[in-house]
Amino acid sequence: MKRQLSRNVYLLLAFAFIFVVGCGAPALTGDFDLDDGTYEGFSDPGPRGYVAAELVIEDGEIVDAKLMEFDGQGERKTADTYDYEPWIEAENELPEQIVANQSSDIDAVSGATSTSDKFEQAVKRALGEEEAFAVGDYQDGVYQAESDPTDRGDYVEVSVTILLGTIVDVDMAEYREDGSEKDPDEYDHEPWVEAVETLPAAVVDAQSADVDTVSGATSTSELFQEAVQRALDQAS
Repeated sequence: MKRQLSRNVYLLLAFAFIFVVGCGAPALTGDFDLDDGTYEGFSDPGPRGYVAAELVIEDGEIVDAKLMEFDGQGERKTADTYDYEPWIEAENELPEQIVANQSSDIDAVSGATSTSDKFEQAVKRALGEEEAFAVGDYQDGVYQAESDPTDRGDYVEVSVTILLGTIVDVDMAEYREDGSEKDPDEYDHEPWVEAVETLPAAVVDAQSADVDTVSGATSTSELFQEAVQRALDQAS
């Protein structure tokens, strides 16, 4: 009887072992309701650039993550071209955090807070936790253009920076017929100073050259609009 019981226990354990080995342990799946594939997200672009996140999803889990940062000229930063230790640490460590934690929440790297924040935003967008950044229609680059001169010979030059198809920065300068630049410190006409200070930001906000003129600086405003439109025509 004792031998029979031992034999039955042995058979039961053997059957359990065969069942586990044959069927395998249940697959571990993550919490992300996403099809297998590679997902990309972008932070908001600005004059200093933006961050892109690339995530690989398998069985609902993040199995790989990549951080790619681009400067204000649209050039990708690398350890070879951007020798700043906190940034290099962030580039390596932040993707590892995403995979290890299976979460878009990260601990910012000291000295690389801006990169950390941009990467977190990009990851959230890649995972669909935030609305994706809408890439604009313009071609990325830095575009220069100038207006036609007035009867007095004055004209405006602009430099328009496009990242992710979006206007992120505008610089302007106004010149006299002799080629000398008007300086706000020397050309003390308040409406003109206001125009120089506010018109570039207005274009970024409007994503268009069609912005309001500044009262008292109508000529400068119109020259600026003309130059910006010419720059945008190059980017279209």
